[in-house]
Amino acid sequence: MKPLISVATVAFCLCIFGCKSEQKDTQATAPRHAAPTTAPSPKLPTDTSITHFWFETDNDDPPGRREWAKNADLWEERYEDGHVTRFRIVKMVPEGQYQRPQLVRIADDKFDDKLEVLLPAPLEGAWFEFRQPGETEWHQYRQIHLFPATTRPSRR
Repeated sequence: MKPLISVATVAFCLCIFGCKSEQKDTQATAPRHAAPTTAPSPKLPTDTSITHFWFETDNDDPPGRREWAKNADLWEERYEDGHVTRFRIVKMVPEGQYQRPQLVRIADDKFDDKLEVLLPAPLEGAWFEFRQPGETEWHQYRQIHLFPATTRPSRR
């Protein structure tokens, strides 16, 4: 009877310890199964339009650098003399993978509202374009430079 008791005791102990170790394994692996098995994909920007650029001009009055920046729902054209002209967004024009803002100038003490602008794609050297209201064709004006500007071209 002694061998039978020792076999039963060993079997009982194995069953108890086996059940406890299975519980530990189940608890240890449960969080792994709850977590995603793949890393989350990075969030891609949804705004594919330009937000800040500049160009130089000698054809306008006054000549010089024009800095363009998006400010909330408006765009601002900043002149070297401190004047700021504001433009409102009329619509977004899709072009390939980009959205190009189409703007109309807001009249101020220096300029009327008779200018439409099509901002470039956010690419170095892209074209800034304009037209008069009612025109159907856009006129290329200047190639733009993106910010941050590392060097400022010398004035001629």
